[in-house]
Amino acid sequence: MMNTLIELQHLAAHRPSAIAPPDEVAAWYRDKALLHQHLALESREPAIAARERLLAGAALRRAAIAG
Repeated sequence: MMNTLIELQHLAAHRPSAIAPPDEVAAWYRDKALLHQHLALESREPAIAARERLLAGAALRRAAIAG
């Protein structure tokens, strides 16, 4: 079970810098994708769930590019 507020805080506090190694950037984007996937599953609004799935997909694509 994911605590959304803790995950948001973790992502904000550990966002990689512009000079971070690619594997660190990719890991951050994978974590961001997991958060969006969780939010999509928890949403009761279809439009919000769809948007979260799009954001999760975008984060996974960024992770693939970065790493």
